Amino acid sequence: MKGGDRVGGSLLDSSDDDVLLSAACIDKNKIASEEVAKQSSGSLMDEFNPRSKASLLKDADRTGDLYIVCEDGTKVAAHSAILIDLPYFEARLKGTWCSETCWNLNRKLELHLPCSVSQHVVQVFLEYAYRNPKALDKVEPSNAEIWQALFALADACGLERLCARVQERVRITDQTSTSWLKWLEKDHASDSSKILLRTRRVVERKLHETTIWDSFTVEQLLKLDELVQEASTGRAD
Repeated sequence: MKGGDRVGGSLLDSSDDDVLLSAACIDKNKIASEEVAKQSSGSLMDEFNPRSKASLLKDADRTGDLYIVCEDGTKVAAHSAILIDLPYFEARLKGTWCSETCWNLNRKLELHLPCSVSQHVVQVFLEYAYRNPKALDKVEPSNAEIWQALFALADACGLERLCARVQERVRITDQTSTSWLKWLEKDHASDSSKILLRTRRVVERKLHETTIWDSFTVEQLLKLDELVQEASTGRAD
């Protein structure tokens, strides 16, 4: 073949061994990543669409190029082409993680989340990220532990929309109100006002319906009275 011959529509110099070697050694991992990227085009921050990416997650053990490490050390496979649309992962996949580690389909990158959560929470989080419209249906509305962890993870990863959806799904009960109050004491970057409002209503109802007033000591009643006075003064101000 001469220098002017065409191969695949491109001009190649038969004496240029470097070019031929480069053409013969196409990075298979790059091809796989590009294929995933094609299927995941569009922002994950948009509304769910009929062409869900959920099916990709089911095959992530084979086609994924990274693992999410859970709090107990278990790993869940995923695709960088999907997660890069999320603010937390975008900053790291384009920065530190890429520069420090050589990773591909056969040597998956292991990523630790900004907060430790269970495998169940990671799975729900990923299904939401992969646009499974039924991802949140898998969590019982009154399961405070899972919703709190999911909100915290979404908050840390910059997914305000997921935080909003969690608020819509949560159901506060007499049994979980204390847990939610302790959770609300912590700082959250994303808005949690709806959860606070629902928790407040549950506590208010519990106070009205309680039958243990006669068992309160004078000290306990004084403490409650002081709290009521402080709240009333605050509203007046």
